[in-house]
Amino acid sequence: MILVVMFLQSCMVMINENDYRMLQETDKSMFKPYSAVSESGSGNTGDLFLYEINTPQMLQRMKYNHYTWIHLWRPYCTSDYCTHIDYFFNLAGKYTLKGLDLLFISECYGVRNIKQKLADTASHHTFYVLEDKYYGHKLNPARQKFMKDLGIEITKQNKWGYDDYIFKDTTLIFKGDHIGETTIDSLISLYH
Repeated sequence: MILVVMFLQSCMVMINENDYRMLQETDKSMFKPYSAVSESGSGNTGDLFLYEINTPQMLQRMKYNHYTWIHLWRPYCTSDYCTHIDYFFNLAGKYTLKGLDLLFISECYGVRNIKQKLADTASHHTFYVLEDKYYGHKLNPARQKFMKDLGIEITKQNKWGYDDYIFKDTTLIFKGDHIGETTIDSLISLYH
């Protein structure tokens, strides 16, 4: 019995965690403060970095774009929608001249999955992660705080929110789990 208690105390079981507390010192260098994005221009340095971002920083950034598309990404997800990262950037790129800015934001700090999924695209794009210091360690409460801060209604049917949000300036104009050209075209036509 004593051995079992000692074993359980030595193992940290983290359920619904963003993996921040599991980061090794060597992995922490992958994560930079949001201010580093503005220091490097686009944030794209050719290396794999994720910039920690919080709601006030997102809102500030929205003020400089006609449209902001926030995609919340789960690196541990294995569906096609989660693994084809270039899809999002290629789609957003089609609307850059119309003022669309994509914030591709990881919900967690899962280094192994992040490295695996972003290896081929890291040098081409800027990636973000929900800032642990602002949102906390737990995934579901972090997502709810994100939604509440941005004025997104939380309902019984959708208490975990969506993966995609589009804002016109700082006003939410779309929320959903999958987005394509038809949706973006119609939003830009409607809110032009």
